[in-house]
Amino acid sequence: MRWVDTEKGAFVISRLISQTGADLRSFGLETRDDPRVLARLWPALDSMLTLPERESLLQAVRES
Repeated sequence: MRWVDTEKGAFVISRLISQTGADLRSFGLETRDDPRVLARLWPALDSMLTLPERESLLQAVRES
Protein backbone atom coordinates (compact mmCIF):
# COMPACT_ATOMS: atom_id res chain seq x y z
CA MET A 1 0.00 0.00 0.00
CA ARG A 2 2.94 2.31 0.56
CA TRP A 3 3.82 2.12 -3.15
CA VAL A 4 0.21 2.80 -4.17
CA ASP A 5 -0.02 5.76 -1.80
CA THR A 6 3.30 7.22 -2.96
CA GLU A 7 2.82 6.64 -6.68
CA LYS A 8 -0.94 6.96 -7.14
CA GLY A 9 -2.24 8.77 -4.06
CA ALA A 10 -4.96 8.42 -1.47
CA PHE A 11 -7.78 8.49 -4.02
CA VAL A 12 -6.63 5.22 -5.58
CA ILE A 13 -6.40 3.61 -2.14
CA SER A 14 -9.97 4.76 -1.46
CA ARG A 15 -11.08 3.19 -4.75
CA LEU A 16 -9.31 -0.05 -3.85
CA ILE A 17 -10.96 -0.10 -0.42
CA SER A 18 -14.37 0.31 -2.01
CA GLN A 19 -13.64 -2.42 -4.58
CA THR A 20 -12.12 -4.95 -2.17
CA GLY A 21 -14.07 -4.24 1.02
CA ALA A 22 -10.80 -4.44 2.99
CA ASP A 23 -9.35 -1.79 5.30
CA LEU A 24 -6.19 -1.36 3.24
CA ARG A 25 -5.05 1.70 5.20
CA SER A 26 -4.34 -0.57 8.17
CA PHE A 27 -1.93 -2.72 6.14
CA GLY A 28 1.72 -2.50 7.15
CA LEU A 29 4.93 -4.47 6.79
CA GLU A 30 3.88 -6.84 9.56
CA THR A 31 0.38 -7.47 8.17
CA ARG A 32 -0.16 -11.09 7.15
CA ASP A 33 -1.33 -11.70 3.61
CA ASP A 34 -4.97 -12.71 3.46
CA PRO A 35 -5.55 -14.77 0.29
CA ARG A 36 -9.17 -13.58 0.10
CA VAL A 37 -8.13 -9.93 0.11
CA LEU A 38 -5.29 -10.53 -2.35
CA ALA A 39 -7.69 -12.35 -4.70
CA ARG A 40 -9.72 -9.12 -4.91
CA LEU A 41 -6.81 -6.68 -4.68
CA TRP A 42 -4.61 -7.83 -7.58
CA PRO A 43 -7.38 -7.77 -10.24
CA ALA A 44 -8.42 -4.30 -9.04
CA LEU A 45 -4.83 -3.08 -9.27
CA ASP A 46 -4.45 -4.62 -12.72
CA SER A 47 -7.39 -2.58 -13.97
CA MET A 48 -6.09 0.68 -12.46
CA LEU A 49 -2.39 0.54 -13.28
CA THR A 50 -0.49 0.77 -16.54
CA LEU A 51 1.98 -1.96 -17.45
CA PRO A 52 5.02 0.08 -16.30
CA GLU A 53 3.24 0.87 -13.01
CA ARG A 54 2.45 -2.82 -12.44
CA GLU A 55 6.07 -3.73 -13.10
CA SER A 56 7.24 -1.04 -10.66
CA LEU A 57 4.79 -2.29 -8.04
CA LEU A 58 5.92 -5.90 -8.45
CA GLN A 59 9.55 -4.80 -8.16
CA ALA A 60 8.73 -2.95 -4.92
CA VAL A 61 6.95 -6.05 -3.57
CA ARG A 62 9.94 -8.24 -4.39
CA GLU A 63 12.33 -5.84 -2.65
CA SER A 64 10.33 -5.59 0.57
